[in-house]
Amino acid sequence: MCHEPVILNLRDRVKPGGSLAAVIFEPSGSFAFKLFKSSSHRDHRDHPMPDSKIRAYFISELEAYRIVSADPELAKHLPIFHGIAAIASVVDEDGSDVSS
Repeated sequence: MCHEPVILNLRDRVKPGGSLAAVIFEPSGSFAFKLFKSSSHRDHRDHPMPDSKIRAYFISELEAYRIVSADPELAKHLPIFHGIAAIASVVDEDGSDVSS
């Protein structure tokens, strides 16, 4: 799907977002990205979570998706997985880069 790094805009996210990740659609609406939040994200200020734990959630979700996708009956209920996207940057509603 995305061989070129993409720029995600938070104005295109599904609201409300979760505490660990946000779902963001690219402008055409054809693809959705699940963007995991870093430990420094403002949502984690009151309940800090190390990046290693966030990464573990990401890896477990990725593995679960691969397992379910391999089952023909279950795969019918999933969106097509296009792989892990390279993200060039994430911008907020004002166009400011909030990638780091």
